[in-house]
Amino acid sequence: MSMPRKWIELYLDERLRLCLEFLKTVGSRPDLPVGKLREEFARAHDLTYHTARHIDEILWFSDFITTVYRGIPPRPYRELTPEGRARVEEGVLEFRHFKDAPEWVKRSLLWPPKPAPLVLRFDHGDFSFWVERDWGRKVYVEGPFRFLRDWQAEFDPDYMRQRGAVVPRDTMLYSVKNRAVSMLDAMGVQEAARARRMYQLLGYRWVAMDDRAIAARAAYGVVPSRKRHFIIDPDGRVRVWRLPYLAPDRGRYCVDLTAIKSLPPRVNLVKGKIMLDERVPAGKAKFVSKVWE
Repeated sequence: MSMPRKWIELYLDERLRLCLEFLKTVGSRPDLPVGKLREEFARAHDLTYHTARHIDEILWFSDFITTVYRGIPPRPYRELTPEGRARVEEGVLEFRHFKDAPEWVKRSLLWPPKPAPLVLRFDHGDFSFWVERDWGRKVYVEGPFRFLRDWQAEFDPDYMRQRGAVVPRDTMLYSVKNRAVSMLDAMGVQEAARARRMYQLLGYRWVAMDDRAIAARAAYGVVPSRKRHFIIDPDGRVRVWRLPYLAPDRGRYCVDLTAIKSLPPRVNLVKGKIMLDERVPAGKAKFVSKVWE
């Protein structure tokens, strides 16, 4: 699911194309009042309502469309002017056709676009995460080199495998994967694959704690009532790589989800930031120009 586009994100050729499409819509849907016309146009072309309204106003002030009132009480509708009808019939609308338009219309059409952000950074606790718009299904993570709590015992990979769960030899790598997956879940990335939660895409398995894990937790009085682990991605399709980094007490990682083909090839970072701000208020999401910035 993509985020509705804003006027500022569009280039001149796209702005002109959408203006022509709006004229075509006015000609083909004379039954729609102005508000409904804008709503349907925005929905059909993946635009914000404000962008559809702006296009409507540009065309009205440029004398391509006019207003008529119908019904009781009167409601405003749009109609094509002779010049607007000529543009639709020719199928051409270029910047030269706005030569007599108000100056603010010309400035708006030519205003340099501000492209959609390319990288989203999310800071939460001691960890930072980076997701690119064209992400290649990879998340980059920076965090403490060692961060298991005293009461957390390392996983025994052989014990886990016997119970149907594949985990890395280094439990730190599994924890990094878990945190990255949780962030993607909060961003709603899985919704493009028609999944409500990430674990529905990756699968999960409940695995009983081994004696070491129970003893470690008991020593600190944190034994849960149900002595089991919730293991996401039990087939081990999501890989985690430790990347070179010179800081003595920090580590950098790449969480590789390329095996999950149902995930979208492009991430809507604007929507992701909004979701993180709402769902994880303790964290901080912001746009940056590159990974590790």
